[in-house]
Amino acid sequence: MTTQTLQNAILKAGSAWEAWNALGVSKRIEKLSKAAQELDQPITTWLMDRIGTTMPAAVDLPGPTGEANSLHWSGRGIICVCADANQVDLDNGAYDTAITAQLFTALATGNAVILQDTHKYMHRLHSVLLSAGIPEAVVQLVSASLHDLTQQEAFHAYAFCGTSDTLAPLNQQLAQRGGMLAQLISETQFDTYPTITSLDYPWRFVTESTLSVNTTAVGGNATLLELGGKNDL
Repeated sequence: MTTQTLQNAILKAGSAWEAWNALGVSKRIEKLSKAAQELDQPITTWLMDRIGTTMPAAVDLPGPTGEANSLHWSGRGIICVCADANQVDLDNGAYDTAITAQLFTALATGNAVILQDTHKYMHRLHSVLLSAGIPEAVVQLVSASLHDLTQQEAFHAYAFCGTSDTLAPLNQQLAQRGGMLAQLISETQFDTYPTITSLDYPWRFVTESTLSVNTTAVGGNATLLELGGKNDL
């Protein structure tokens, strides 16, 4: 794959991200859960259930009287799901479990995904997702090296599966690239999956924001504000 072809795929993902992110977590989970069941991936099915039940679109926060506060989250943007194929036993089903979990979690949390084509199971994942109704531009399969992928400044995060020996040089490559700082979400232990099963795992794929609304009468009524100003004259 040429650099231009890869960049075109990233642009395509960027144009599709906003609509996918705005679809809402429940509708995304509905599509993805069917695909996870077809793939017979219990950990991914568990993650989809967990995201659907523990990550509501908004969470009410405590605040003073006259003020309504809420926490909201959104997908980061474009995420690269990748691996160091040279150091991973591709015949090990545990690796397929990890890469599937990374891919589905990225999609469930409202991100568009560029999926690195490392071996034939990636084609299976891609095909099942498209059949489940995931838009083609939201999940794209690309044949690119890990080095080429790390040079792309448009990626907001990298969901990586590989050995721990690869992490240090991979972090260095990401630190040296231009553009925004990219989150690195890595799974290197395919017997216990400590990253994938951690409590904060899905939250690493999103950005959070708080909304504060003044609910008092004066704060929400322009007429009262005007009357108050006249009385001060």
